[in-house]
Amino acid sequence: MGGIQLALLLFLLGWERGLSLQCYSCTEDMERAYGCQQEQCPLTAQVCYNSKMRVTFSGGMKRNQQFKGCAPSCKEAQDAMNQLSQMSKPESPKPKPGEAIKYEVQGVSCCDRDLCNGGALPGRSPWALAGGLLLSLGAACLWTLL
Repeated sequence: MGGIQLALLLFLLGWERGLSLQCYSCTEDMERAYGCQQEQCPLTAQVCYNSKMRVTFSGGMKRNQQFKGCAPSCKEAQDAMNQLSQMSKPESPKPKPGEAIKYEVQGVSCCDRDLCNGGALPGRSPWALAGGLLLSLGAACLWTLL
């Protein structure tokens, strides 16, 4: 009887994990791709979100950033991103060097399937593209010679 109770307990403990949504979660600089992590969302989360923002740093440098994660609803994800942009401090008297002083929401999209908000884009290297092209063309040329 102890084995059945243990199995039932393990099943019930894993039940929440099996029912909850999985989303990618990260903040990434869109000019330099970083890896996103898969996140097991809490049961209250119903959507995965993907938000693009324009971040202005002290000194005038601007970067595009992407925020991904879980949210109870798309409206709550949009509200959270809008709240982040309102917390910006563009009129800060003396911002620290490299400090983000302004966030501008460029858009928020949501979806309701596991991992639907996409992982990080692979690093784009012209050398990798050229190498892949040469390998595929080389194999095709070799095939025609045979």
